[in-house]
Amino acid sequence: MDEAAWHEAANMGPVVMQRITFIAACVGLLGGCVAGELGDPIAVMTDHQAGYNKRRAAAIQAESQFPQDPKRIAALEKILWMPRYPAWQRCYAVDQLVVHDEQAFRRSLLHRFNLLRDVKTINHIFNLAIDRKWRELTPIAVQNYAQYVHGVADKDRTERRVITQLNPGRTVEDVIFDIFCIQDSVTSTKDRIAAWELLFRLVAHESLIGRLMNAPDTDPLVTDLKAAASLHLLPSNREELLWLLYIRDPQRQSFWRSSVDIVRRLQPEQRQGLALRHLPVLATLSTDQLALGRKILVEQIDATIHNGSSFMAGPTYDGQMERWPQRFSHWRQSMCWADLIAIDWLLSAMHDRRVVAEIFRQADADHQDIGTEYGGVVSVVDGRPAVKGYEPMYRQHDRKFIPPQEMIEHLYQAVAHYHFHAQKHKNSRYAGPGDGDIKLANRLQFNFLVFTFIDRDRLNVDYYQPGRVVIDLGTVRR
Repeated sequence: MDEAAWHEAANMGPVVMQRITFIAACVGLLGGCVAGELGDPIAVMTDHQAGYNKRRAAAIQAESQFPQDPKRIAALEKILWMPRYPAWQRCYAVDQLVVHDEQAFRRSLLHRFNLLRDVKTINHIFNLAIDRKWRELTPIAVQNYAQYVHGVADKDRTERRVITQLNPGRTVEDVIFDIFCIQDSVTSTKDRIAAWELLFRLVAHESLIGRLMNAPDTDPLVTDLKAAASLHLLPSNREELLWLLYIRDPQRQSFWRSSVDIVRRLQPEQRQGLALRHLPVLATLSTDQLALGRKILVEQIDATIHNGSSFMAGPTYDGQMERWPQRFSHWRQSMCWADLIAIDWLLSAMHDRRVVAEIFRQADADHQDIGTEYGGVVSVVDGRPAVKGYEPMYRQHDRKFIPPQEMIEHLYQAVAHYHFHAQKHKNSRYAGPGDGDIKLANRLQFNFLVFTFIDRDRLNVDYYQPGRVVIDLGTVRR
């Protein structure tokens, strides 16, 4: 290709340019694609067993000989949306589908974008969106932006550039907030929840509360978030949003009203860091307990842990949790007042002999059952702490408990979730939460306990919460 032709192609935009580059690469690699024509190039395009060069040649031959063939278009769709195809092939499929029917491709993106996983293809589509002004991809960019990417700062994310360039003259945060507030047939609940998660991450909480309080009461999602924001309770993710909608349901208004009454009685320093997971704990407290200050709570927790029958603050056992700090002294300064009151309450519950007896009964059953871990809920029944076990949603293996929806809904008005590491009686190596447990805590946002057999008559108790906080509470005896 001479220089004039190259510049002419460049002026035609990135789709044509990539197509020409792709053809040139084929010619360079194969010494010309025509020399060895394939009997069925469309079939070869999608053949995982065929080498890359052969698939490239097949794609060019099919494009030349069968440009409008429905089978070729179906093959391009398969390459783009099905797993195991490389980025170069997916990007080629994107360009070809745009050339074939851009409007149909744009409609398809709105429904299937979440099937894409490789970053190169996603960025290629975003670049096309910017070049061709596909403004309807803004919610998709927001959804992608809401997903945390390790090692990439929010200000450097491709999605931020996409949102900015598709919505000139507006701030990224304003665009995201508008998506959150919209209730129509185009903007899905998933779009709105992703927008909220992203706002929680990008916008200072006081500023976000201000934006929220000025938003119109368009639907229950906005109304319920306003109610929570008035107490400085801001759900951080999808799971907490569902939690808020559940406890704000008119059928459960008594719990919400009592929670509001308690929170409004707290001092300003007691409200700092308050989250939905603290509300069930607060509902159990007496007036004297609500008046306890940080200093007294820290002293009580220290004394209870160190006066226990045993204190094991050894390392946890896998992934990023290996050798993770578990001593209360490491975490206490970073914990809010409500965290401390929750730990104090749980330590008291672990001294209730009826509770301990039930925990051991469930631990023994878990020890005998090699098909699943066991788990349940710590709550208050008739004014006393109680534990209730749940069957897993389904059984996977002996080192995993998969909570059923019924248990999740119970936790919305309960103190903590617990599970067991009871595969054998001498199981101290697996004391404490694993990396998967910590990820679940960050997603579900509850308070958590894990009970691990140290020997037949002792269970180690570890508390953990969102933010990768792990505290060894000692042991309980049979």
